[in-house]
Amino acid sequence: MGNNEFSSESQFTRRDLHLLSQSSSKSPLRVIALIDFDCFYAQCEGVRLGLPPSQPLGVQQFLHVIATNYAARAAGLKKVVTAAEAREKCPEIVLQHVPTWREGDTTWRYRDDVREHMNSDKSSLDYYRLQSRKAIQIVKDALPATSRRIEKAGIDEVFIDLSIPVYDVLVERYPELLACESRLPKPLDIIPKWEDDQLVQCEAENEDENPEHDTIDWNIIALQIGSEIVREIRKKILDDLNYTCSAGIAHNKVVAKLAAGHNKPNKQTVIRKCCTGSFLSGYKATKLRGLGGKLGRQVVTTFCVETISDLLRFPLKEMQAKLGTHAGHWVYHVIRGFEDSEVVQRTEIKSMLSAKTFSPSITGVDQAERWLRIFAADIVGRLEDEEGRRPTTIAVHHHIQGRFGPTRSKQAQIPAGPTLDTELLFKLSMELLIKISDETPSWPCLTLSIGVSHFRDVDKSNHLISGFTTPGKWSGSASEGQLYTSGMAKRSLEEPTSNDRPRKYTLLDFQGFSQKPDKVDQTSCPTDANVASHISGREITASDSDRLRRAGKQTVQDSSTATPDAAGLYCCPLCSEQIPDNSVLEHLDWHVALHLRDQG
Repeated sequence: MGNNEFSSESQFTRRDLHLLSQSSSKSPLRVIALIDFDCFYAQCEGVRLGLPPSQPLGVQQFLHVIATNYAARAAGLKKVVTAAEAREKCPEIVLQHVPTWREGDTTWRYRDDVREHMNSDKSSLDYYRLQSRKAIQIVKDALPATSRRIEKAGIDEVFIDLSIPVYDVLVERYPELLACESRLPKPLDIIPKWEDDQLVQCEAENEDENPEHDTIDWNIIALQIGSEIVREIRKKILDDLNYTCSAGIAHNKVVAKLAAGHNKPNKQTVIRKCCTGSFLSGYKATKLRGLGGKLGRQVVTTFCVETISDLLRFPLKEMQAKLGTHAGHWVYHVIRGFEDSEVVQRTEIKSMLSAKTFSPSITGVDQAERWLRIFAADIVGRLEDEEGRRPTTIAVHHHIQGRFGPTRSKQAQIPAGPTLDTELLFKLSMELLIKISDETPSWPCLTLSIGVSHFRDVDKSNHLISGFTTPGKWSGSASEGQLYTSGMAKRSLEEPTSNDRPRKYTLLDFQGFSQKPDKVDQTSCPTDANVASHISGREITASDSDRLRRAGKQTVQDSSTATPDAAGLYCCPLCSEQIPDNSVLEHLDWHVALHLRDQG
């Protein structure tokens, strides 16, 4: 390694290095970072308005201030307050109201007359989502596409697994590491350059107890390389967007999360393994990621302590006895800084809702129509964050007496072929609302909303099932055979993706539909024995389609596992989707089409 000398062997092995190259959560060399934007909403507005950071600023949503910058916090505004309270405590504060939607609008916008329309406008956070997407794209662009592993933890937070990028730099700088067959040599004269990083120090009384204290090994070198990468990313965000952000760099997500908030604003904190214990000991247990909710409250109540330092005295067996085997094991280790959850590429949402409570109530379909268009545009804007995922179900929820009164809802499948835009969601929701309105007196209405759910992965080559035989795009309104309030719409042949199907299915997989997927009898077969003996054990072909339909129909009719739930829905054993009884055969056709496509 050039002029660097090595002494005795390192505590790390070639296997640890290999696990690092695979982004394995089991590698003791792994490097995890959390980038956290400083006062994100307020910073977005400060940059947009061209205000200096020294100017107190708050982001207002109707009567309340929901976010403030550091200058306003220095004046005592450290939590959500009313706009009047904010002006009283900090007379020089600038209050910027969030963008809003207004009845009849086609997009959100900033307005000067929000106060006069508080009862009718709908707040929008789309500007902040847009800025978040820009910032996260900078993070993505800074990392090699082949080794990029990031997880959006919130609109202003992103986890990054830097293990592979760190490995690449490590072996480039020190190629001799690749020549080691077992234990790595221990670096002697490599001095990490931390620049402006904030290093948490170990407590003096613990130094003699911790043999790793002040020793340089490859885990520290890996953290230092990770800090270089994060520093460059933060600089790029500042140069391109003028946003500052803080960061935490550690060996796991829990510690990195705490570290990111340890020295705000605009700093990055590195937590070395030897200092993890002293770093965590001063925190309340409920500050740890994973202990902020029900489990954290249970821990505090059960052991009658709040700080991690006090919690450390309880042995593993006692924690498992009082919290349960799994939870007790996890809590015991996480308060000591041991945690190995992976950075997942995406945290998948299950549904989206856009709603408005009206004051006064709206009085008819014509007035509701303008709001449905706003809800549709709101959802479409938020779907941009989903990167290739789209919902397959839309629902309209109608409340005459408000959100806590009786709810009347109808839902439909979203056609898979056309572009999922505002116009499509609007047309579907309008037809559902008209059905609700036609069935029973519905006006005036106090609360109205659109929800989308059942997300699936799709790609740009999205086609209808009819694309196998009929060229051209989907056209026509939802009422022209495309809207099913109790049935299945045509689906994309790109759903689910091939990555979700590790093998080809045979007819034996189509054994019927049950109320719950885990109750499907895996030994039962379709009642059409000829079909089963002819097809089972091989891939489904076009010639099997009709027989598959008949076998599926017979299975639904005769199989003891084919029991609908209270709503008359069956559960597909392949995709676990709830299927109306009159759409089971169409659903089977869709699965067949997927197999035909994959077979070319």
